[in-house]
Amino acid sequence: HEAQLKDVVALQDVLKQQGCFPTDRDSTGYYGALTAKAVMAFQRKYAITSEAEIVQLAGKIVGPKTLAKLNSF
Repeated sequence: HEAQLKDVVALQDVLKQQGCFPTDRDSTGYYGALTAKAVMAFQRKYAITSEAEIVQLAGKIVGPKTLAKLNSF
């Protein structure tokens, strides 16, 4: 569980660097609606997948394509 929190904090930090997560909010490690919205914005920014799939996933999943792009920064 602690490792998951660290992973989400790292995710939130990269999303902040990419302008997708509000910089005035702390990276808490909580994957809620704000993080899901930021993941969707990131996926749209880099055209990770089709718009239909982005909407369907609603930012709830960071899959292999999104993870690969996140890890490229």
